[in-house]
Amino acid sequence: MSIFVRRIPPRSITQPLLLVVLILAFSDQCWSETFVVSEPAAVEDLALRDREFAEWNFGGGIVLEVGFMPGLYEEHHCVSLIRFDLSGLPCREVNSAKLRLYKPKCSVQMAPIDVCIYQVADKNSDWTEGSSLCEENPAASCWHQVKNGKPWAGAEGCSKEGVDYLLPVLDVKKANVNHRQWMEFTIPAGIVQQWLDHPEKNSGLYLTSGKESTEWGNHVYFYSSEHASGQGPQLVIEGTPGMPRATGKKKTCAKRKHLYPPTDAAFDKWLAEADNRYVRWTKEADMTREQAKMIFYYDVTVRGKMLLPNCRIPLTEDIQRLYRLIPQGDEQAVRAILKDVRKRLLYWEYIREVHWYDAGPLADVLSPLQLGILWGKCIFGKMLNKHRVSSWKRLTPDELEDTIRQTVEKTRKQLALTPGQAKVIDPVVAKCERLEHHYVEKFRNDLEGVQELIRQGADGEKMLNRVKSLHMNHELFLYYQSTFNTPRWTVFMENAPAIPLARMFIKAREDEYNPERTRRQIEHATKYSCH
Repeated sequence: MSIFVRRIPPRSITQPLLLVVLILAFSDQCWSETFVVSEPAAVEDLALRDREFAEWNFGGGIVLEVGFMPGLYEEHHCVSLIRFDLSGLPCREVNSAKLRLYKPKCSVQMAPIDVCIYQVADKNSDWTEGSSLCEENPAASCWHQVKNGKPWAGAEGCSKEGVDYLLPVLDVKKANVNHRQWMEFTIPAGIVQQWLDHPEKNSGLYLTSGKESTEWGNHVYFYSSEHASGQGPQLVIEGTPGMPRATGKKKTCAKRKHLYPPTDAAFDKWLAEADNRYVRWTKEADMTREQAKMIFYYDVTVRGKMLLPNCRIPLTEDIQRLYRLIPQGDEQAVRAILKDVRKRLLYWEYIREVHWYDAGPLADVLSPLQLGILWGKCIFGKMLNKHRVSSWKRLTPDELEDTIRQTVEKTRKQLALTPGQAKVIDPVVAKCERLEHHYVEKFRNDLEGVQELIRQGADGEKMLNRVKSLHMNHELFLYYQSTFNTPRWTVFMENAPAIPLARMFIKAREDEYNPERTRRQIEHATKYSCH
């Protein structure tokens, strides 16, 4: 285990007698040292997400998170767990300790959030980090279970106070809304001393927000031990040195490694030859090579190693399977594929939130002005100017009501609904349509505001706040627009016939997930990947 140690000389003692007593009392040197435990191999950490992510393990993810988070298709509450392996630490006595977490500047955190640290209860001590990026893993922890079907001692998500985690709270700190920061939490010396003396008692730490919320953006990201930046969790101990203690628990899985690509020949080739919107963004937003490397990472590494094998290729195959099954009228087989489709779309949602240009922590890499140019000019500005996106149209009250009626009627026809099915589904469709246009109006206002700030060359908090509002209102608009958002998808899967629903999915996505387009993306990712 790699440990950084800073030695602090003892205070001078003027009384000779006291000095003699101290020398006799301690046979070894009596200085204070700082021990920093931060190597990924010495840290177990993972986020737990509820709702449709509740059975998924995120132990191999690059972020920890607390709060309430929006998504393209699903919302979720989240908490996180951290445990440090102190085996081999040459510390005899702990004088003080603190947990340090890096919080990136983030475009999806909309408010300051209280972050609370608790000690995990012994009954949950066998929680397991796992190494999955975002998938089911029965042998690892998730919102539903500790592992292997064993439930949390009190409630799902390790969330019952006094049972899953211990009271009182160890520390509470506020995560600021617009700045990157290393947050520091005091951990009582006695707790860390127990971890040293009795490794089997080290159940770890539980991170949660101070107040449960359903407000989108009341959410904080922290970098995990897997993050490529190396800015994962740290346990900083001030203590007296001594012989290393007994070894702690052995890890049950290898750590997933996330590495950003180097700015080498493959990167230069991509900049020079890949005539696509990603390369153009780097130039229009005047990115440095290090900043452009992130866009290269999204376009080549994430696309090639995450999206293609786990989302795009399987979805392309799903559509082809549905084409074959629909004429056979096999409702059960079609419904099973639709459930697989949902999982793949949720995988895409997670990657989009964490590893894509939509990811909130991109604000930690680009300046506010660059973010404004990326969203207000390169992406949304061009979409508006080139395509005149019809779904972005501002509607009068009468136009809105007419649009809602048309959408409800179209949905009834597409899904071949009976009157009884329509009675359940119509209100959900109408509500989503109304909220979609509510957030379109907000999004359009923010887009105009960002574009005006670009003209002014604004590069401070005013621009950052407007970009964040633009980003959030666009997410809300997309959520309520999508056929696959949780309210619509749930009511469709529970009440609509499977075959018409499958046809609706194919019509919505066959252009995006067609074999030829997928083939071109595979060729692109292969051509520019770093070997």
